[in-house]
Amino acid sequence: MIHKCKNCGDTMIGGKSEGGNHFCSNECLTNFKHPGFCRDCLDETTDEASGNLRTINGIGLRFYGGKHECPTCYSKIRRKWFCVVFIPAVPLASYRVKHNTRRVFFSRKAKPELDKQVEMRVHSGAQKK
Repeated sequence: MIHKCKNCGDTMIGGKSEGGNHFCSNECLTNFKHPGFCRDCLDETTDEASGNLRTINGIGLRFYGGKHECPTCYSKIRRKWFCVVFIPAVPLASYRVKHNTRRVFFSRKAKPELDKQVEMRVHSGAQKK
């Protein structure tokens, strides 16, 4: 059955349904449920956005990871990396990332204390293995 996504308006076949509404992706569904960041996520981040992330032939900036999903607004903490041949080479900063659609996202830089907590979790997880 052909539907239009309730969030982004894309025409789709299949997709996800909830409450009589149809969505082309999980990102559109979660953005429809809670557009924007919740108060808690705003409080743990700054106004600084990640900027435009691009790679050319695998070299450039990308997000990797996606932990600590917020139960209210569905944003996730993701690490911004400088990559070489799509391999993360230099970690830059952590951001709360919320997708508006499959291709469009909003981000807010994690406050330094949250970034340190994420860094400690990453290192302690690596030591356990």
